[in-house]
Amino acid sequence: MSLLLSCTMSNPAWRVVQGSGLVDSQDDFSALLLPTSTTGLLLGSQWPAGPLTAQKVAAQEQALIQRSVDHGNSWQAQQFGRGRFVWAQQVGPRTYALKLVGASGQERSVIYRSDDAGANWQELGQVAEGLKSLLLVGDIGYAVGYRENANGSNVLFKTRDGGKTWRAFQHALPRFVAAAPAGGNSLAFLLASAEQPTDADRLALVDATSFDTTIEPLRTFHASTSFADTAGNLWFLTAPEAGRVRLVARDGVSGRYQEVGVFKQSEPLMAEAVYVSRANAYVVLSSAKAYLNAYKFFHGRLVDGRWSWQEEALPIDYTFGCYGFYPDGQCYIYALAGRLLVRN
Repeated sequence: MSLLLSCTMSNPAWRVVQGSGLVDSQDDFSALLLPTSTTGLLLGSQWPAGPLTAQKVAAQEQALIQRSVDHGNSWQAQQFGRGRFVWAQQVGPRTYALKLVGASGQERSVIYRSDDAGANWQELGQVAEGLKSLLLVGDIGYAVGYRENANGSNVLFKTRDGGKTWRAFQHALPRFVAAAPAGGNSLAFLLASAEQPTDADRLALVDATSFDTTIEPLRTFHASTSFADTAGNLWFLTAPEAGRVRLVARDGVSGRYQEVGVFKQSEPLMAEAVYVSRANAYVVLSSAKAYLNAYKFFHGRLVDGRWSWQEEALPIDYTFGCYGFYPDGQCYIYALAGRLLVRN
């Protein structure tokens, strides 16, 4: 498959939404989801008014979900008591969210589920440690803890009842820096070395039920982040190398790796997020600035077996917090000070 990277820029339908119930800079969001073609969810926390201290935030920070049902034009707030949402993910028709309660290092985790695109939430269960993500395949699933074990890998907890109860799960995986469902009954763990603990050099494919594991090296790149599409293919954004970031695809059937995009500009780029839906791919990158990072958005199209890429001009190109994608190309990007970038 050959590659064409266009240097032209376009702005197909980006707009900035501000106000209409969207929160201001006193609020902090860590996750953005698009569970339906019209619904958007921002999950995070609301800080107390006035000067902030670590003690004040830990004591008064309120977990918050902002929900829109009209393409981001208006928003309604839902309060969830003390704490802060740190993670959320759409798993089929269900939405899962993690809330941390307590000071850093002393957190407990509360797990929520919604079956109606975030209109109503059910508390599934709690874990007496801080969690940062869930890996759910039906009623069997795993939770990734913040704490590391003696081997330098994240601690795992396992559920057999859809998240109601959890137990610590012993595993033999080497140090892993990220984990996600990989389609079907598979989980994908990005493994790193002790020498380079933030960039993955191996991939572990794990059966969610038996935890049988196959580890394969990432021979030609190190990965910063990954995405699993609905066909079981894995997509990796590489760690920066010589000022560039690459997009590499792993075929879910053959297991073959193929480079499908190269992004290089005058300033070094860092990987942020990738989303792939059939013949369209969306990549978010950033470049470090003195005070605020500048962000870049690329749209890739697959036509006749060839990927072509075009950078899209963003109406605001800095201080983004989180991203949400929908298969039809709709994308939300949250910027600070209560602004939302919407790609229709």
